[in-house]
Amino acid sequence: MATGLLIICVGKATKRVESYQAMEKEYTGTLRLGQATASLDKEEPVCEELPWEHLKLSDLRRAASQLTGSLTQKPPMYSALSVNGQRLYQAARKGLEVERKARSVLVNRFDVSWEDPKLRDVDFRIVCSKGTYVRVLADDLGRNLGTRAHLVALRRERIGDFHVNQAWDLKKLADACRTAGISDEGDFVPKRLRDD
Repeated sequence: MATGLLIICVGKATKRVESYQAMEKEYTGTLRLGQATASLDKEEPVCEELPWEHLKLSDLRRAASQLTGSLTQKPPMYSALSVNGQRLYQAARKGLEVERKARSVLVNRFDVSWEDPKLRDVDFRIVCSKGTYVRVLADDLGRNLGTRAHLVALRRERIGDFHVNQAWDLKKLADACRTAGISDEGDFVPKRLRDD
């Protein structure tokens, strides 16, 4: 479901991972109104449906603007965050709810566009700080509108000044590694790329 930019660090560059993680992020995607899932995205089945047909684009824009600035967010149960040595998603799959501390995040921009108000899918662009859960923003938007919402598409467009349109795909990365004399043995380069 998630696509887009991923910065990969190897060798000495791994010392810079935290600085990349701390950079502002920009996402685009699509949320679906009127439906909730346990994971807050399309990876889990719909568990609740509420009316959404009464909404207007102006309602969505107002609700999105209320989710900008400094916010506190509770990480979703379906996340890789560890609490007491266990990943939250592992507890969630067992049907357990684990206490999670809210975190401060910054949402600099939350724009929505709705091409066809007869359809429940709404496109968005979000610019935010490290640690922001876009799935939680989609869920909060739905709740604030008196309905529910979950993510159906998510793409990371930017990390700091690094844009997805400047990135290499896996094939180009594998070719660059070969050209640089970096071994393609083992798992460093996926087998499907080594066999070309």
